[in-house]
Amino acid sequence: MPTAPVALEATALAWLGYPSRFFLQKLNQRVFYYGIGSMKIQVKTLPENTTKEYNISKPATVEKLFKQIKLKPDAVIALRKNQPVPLTSMLQENDKITVIKIASGG
Repeated sequence: MPTAPVALEATALAWLGYPSRFFLQKLNQRVFYYGIGSMKIQVKTLPENTTKEYNISKPATVEKLFKQIKLKPDAVIALRKNQPVPLTSMLQENDKITVIKIASGG
C-alpha cells in the first residue's frame, strides 16, 4: 500500500497525463541505480602507458568520459576487460577503462 505522499504524487502525475504506477517505478529504479554525485573511473592510456583516476558525475557514458578528459571519440578506442566498449555504454563506479589512441596518416 503506497504512503500518502506517494499516492498524492501518483494522482498528480496521472492528472498530468503520466501513467502513474509505471512512471513512479521507473523513476525510483533510475534514482536508485544512478545515485547522486560522482564516481571514480580509472583510465589507462596507450601507447603512453599512463594511468589516471577521474571523477565523473553520474550517470556517465564512455562518451561523457571522453569529453571530460578532452579526447575525440573518433581518435580512440575504449576497452573494458580487454573488450571494446561502445560510446553509449554506461560506466560504473571504479570501472577500469583502457583507451588506445589511434594513429593515422600517410
